[in-house]
Amino acid sequence: MLKKIAFFVFALGLGTAYAASSQEYMLCLDDCSASWEGCRSNPTWLDPNACHNQLLRCNFNCKQIYG
Repeated sequence: MLKKIAFFVFALGLGTAYAASSQEYMLCLDDCSASWEGCRSNPTWLDPNACHNQLLRCNFNCKQIYG
């Protein structure tokens, strides 16, 4: 489970780094959506709102960077 969480955080960071290099807000939001889908497909989360909360944080970060 810890490896899955670590991979999820790595993928989120990688997506954020790619979005920052291209300077596109929509790409950042697409990465957030892709990470959210990956989170939802992972049945090991104990908190049912964890994926939704992660999506909100990611969207907020995109807005802070590009908005």
